[in-house]
Amino acid sequence: YLFTVSVITRIIWMFIGNQHASWRAFFPWITPKGRENFIKMFRYYTFTGKKITYEVGHNPVAATAYLGIFVLFIFQIVSGFAMYGQFAPGGFWDGIFGWMNVLVGNQWLRLLHHGVMWLLAGFIINHIYSGWLMDVKMRNGTMSGIFSGYRYIEPEDL
Repeated sequence: YLFTVSVITRIIWMFIGNQHASWRAFFPWITPKGRENFIKMFRYYTFTGKKITYEVGHNPVAATAYLGIFVLFIFQIVSGFAMYGQFAPGGFWDGIFGWMNVLVGNQWLRLLHHGVMWLLAGFIINHIYSGWLMDVKMRNGTMSGIFSGYRYIEPEDL
């Protein structure tokens, strides 16, 4: 339940939060500048370019990755409650999410839920690596600020 509340809270924050938390931040490729920055960061992450974009929030590739992560989070919530509903057929959770068991079958649903869990575990490892990489490259205290409480942002970027 806590995971569900956390995801719902973050989705609400997408609509009432600041510009860095806004839902628009998860679609950086909507604007021409966003597409340009996305390509620049994608080339950096794939070792085909050396230039990066300097962002106060997430860079365009990270923002797009978070969009995918939120889709996986929602799948985990729905599939988790669908499997939970199997313990009380005809009950509340089965009534709301039981359609998933019918759609893909019990074993496939469990396998997909399990596979997405491993994808998320891999994302955590990549997230830590990418965060430290950007902290070192940008020298703005993105990750070290978690421990020190300080982050270095130029006044014109605020």
